[in-house]
Amino acid sequence: MSNVGDLLVIYLDDQGRVTGFNRACQEIAGYTFEEVAGRPFWDVFFASGTAASAKLAFFDSCAGQACRETEDSWLTKDGGQRRIRWSYATSTTSKPDFLVVGIDLTGTTRTEEQPQTESILLSQTQDALMVRDLEDRITFWNKGAERLYGWQADEAIGKNIYDLLAPAFLSGSEAPERALIEQGEWIGETRQITKDRREIIVNSRWKLMRDHAGQAKSVVIAATDLTERKTIEFQLLRAQRIETNGRLTGGILHDLNNELAAMLVSIRNLQQESMDPKSGQWLETLRISVERAALLIKHFPSFDIVIKEERTSIQLREVVEETIEMMRSAFPKSIEMKLALSPDLWNITGNTTGLQQVVMNLFINARDAMPCGGTLNIASENVLLDQIDVPKDVARSGRYVVFTVADTGISMPISIVNKGLGLFNVCTIVRDHGGFVTVSSKPGEGTEFRIYFPAEN
Repeated sequence: MSNVGDLLVIYLDDQGRVTGFNRACQEIAGYTFEEVAGRPFWDVFFASGTAASAKLAFFDSCAGQACRETEDSWLTKDGGQRRIRWSYATSTTSKPDFLVVGIDLTGTTRTEEQPQTESILLSQTQDALMVRDLEDRITFWNKGAERLYGWQADEAIGKNIYDLLAPAFLSGSEAPERALIEQGEWIGETRQITKDRREIIVNSRWKLMRDHAGQAKSVVIAATDLTERKTIEFQLLRAQRIETNGRLTGGILHDLNNELAAMLVSIRNLQQESMDPKSGQWLETLRISVERAALLIKHFPSFDIVIKEERTSIQLREVVEETIEMMRSAFPKSIEMKLALSPDLWNITGNTTGLQQVVMNLFINARDAMPCGGTLNIASENVLLDQIDVPKDVARSGRYVVFTVADTGISMPISIVNKGLGLFNVCTIVRDHGGFVTVSSKPGEGTEFRIYFPAEN
């Protein structure tokens, strides 16, 4: 990753004459500002063979071709040459009128197969480079910024950077404007908004640029997309928490099950004793309640610590029908169940307890989504999927059994599907069976879950 402070920044007027440059230019070229001020920059810094291309790129920028990029040999004061990748952009301010930003590529290796890899910061996919003036207007926007944020250079240049990206500086990061004034630079993490209204997290590096008189002139900003990394970190942390809670829950359920077993033995022993009919009735009621409690523990979602039963050949229709019968009393009369279970489903290999948890969690989720009533559609069928139909992380295409649960209740944002413990458990168990889950949700129409299990050959 290139450092913002290493970028070469040159300010030009509308004739290409140097009106300012940063310290990196002075250190690499060996010239002071007084030696080059007012001279066309292609006459000062470029060899005779490359001056023409630099001049052409500049006037293309004048004609409105934003972010024109070139790679040229750059002359230093002592007669040496440096290989520089330049990007040209029009400024929105009256002084300076134009901006040229470069990166020193001297010493990097160029191959015939990858002639563009030298662009490093100015062209690499994950990094965006921007320059804003002291009024927060964007004056430079490279191709990396176009790729990251979605706006083309001609859409972004001239816009207020805060209005365009709506940055929110994450906790632990000091205010960038104060850091720029006090230290001349700022590094921190920022939430920003892209053109398609996605929220992303970026690592931002801001550098205050000054003119030869030491006056603040602009701010160069480099940004690296951290969204995917942050998402993975969050998922790992969440998985660790769920695993910890699952182990704790499993231990408690195990102890509770032992207590219920002791109670059940005691009840049965008492029932063998002579007693009046009313006492016998109370004992029978107690026995039924204890057995129901034990059954609930058996089917309690285990958050990925399902007891490892032997995998067997299973007819999914039977699992669904058994679960429906067990849970029917948990649904209010205002919810109508409609079944469309294929009578000739292919068998799947799986864990009966785990599959019951999947079905139960989907039923409970659908019930809770219809507090005022509605329709619960439950279906199953056989399907053949090509490789293009299955997610990249699924091992194979071929024969699948599809189990569908669709409600007509409150729609669910897709972004939160995997956040609830029950739905997280569904996804975990399905993946453990080699399958995958798809979800569709539309406001006013409800949510549909389709669970794909690979069928036996």
